Amino acid sequence: MKKLIILFAVCLLLVGGTYITVSAETSPTLNESYTLNVDENGMIEIPAVESGAAGEEYLVSIFRTSDLAHPLYEDVAVGKFKMGYTGSFTFIYELVGGTPEDSLMTSVTVKDSIAPVLNISGLEETYFVGDTTSFKVEYSDNMDSGEKLIYTLRVWYEDAPYTAAVQENGQVLFDVKGDYRLVFTVRDSSDNTVVQEFSYKVAVNGFDYSMLIPVLAVAIMLAMFIGPIIFVVKSEFRPVKKEKKK
Repeated sequence: MKKLIILFAVCLLLVGGTYITVSAETSPTLNESYTLNVDENGMIEIPAVESGAAGEEYLVSIFRTSDLAHPLYEDVAVGKFKMGYTGSFTFIYELVGGTPEDSLMTSVTVKDSIAPVLNISGLEETYFVGDTTSFKVEYSDNMDSGEKLIYTLRVWYEDAPYTAAVQENGQVLFDVKGDYRLVFTVRDSSDNTVVQEFSYKVAVNGFDYSMLIPVLAVAIMLAMFIGPIIFVVKSEFRPVKKEKKK
């Protein structure tokens, strides 16, 4: 009987859209369409049938709109439900103890607008040249898991991408001094994205001998410029030796 009810309802959808039973006493009704948003636990609120006789109970079969031959879920009670999919669906309501003529159906769009949760631990407050990070990344989502969640780490050095800083194990090597930005991103299958960014000014640990390079360069240039001048000045003012009389 159950399969007959579903088949009957699907046939009605194919030939004429939403089917609503009208009885002599009451008129159970559903909207022609609904948009449902999953919550942080991946739950939706399956709409209840309005009106109808007191005590009537409906169970819902859920189909993808593109595949009305294979239900994703069957015998779902009205109310909170853990929905594992987003997209376009057809909900067929079957009256418990009823006949195919008592079935109702509606079109439902399920959306996910909640971003994944991203936790990063183990990052230090300060790094020096030659240091390597040892952070740990954990992320989860209300709908997706595994390969459906896309994790990326991008390192920027002096406002330019610096892919060489990311090691094979996913950690970051600060091999030169300067300003770094570590940008962590996780995206789910609904394109909801969470981003966390960390900035570091990496310096040399101890005395930075590289600071002497410009000083030495200036000193050499001055020596090269002033040296000939001093030589000329000395030549101009060199005292003339008097020859001794014989």
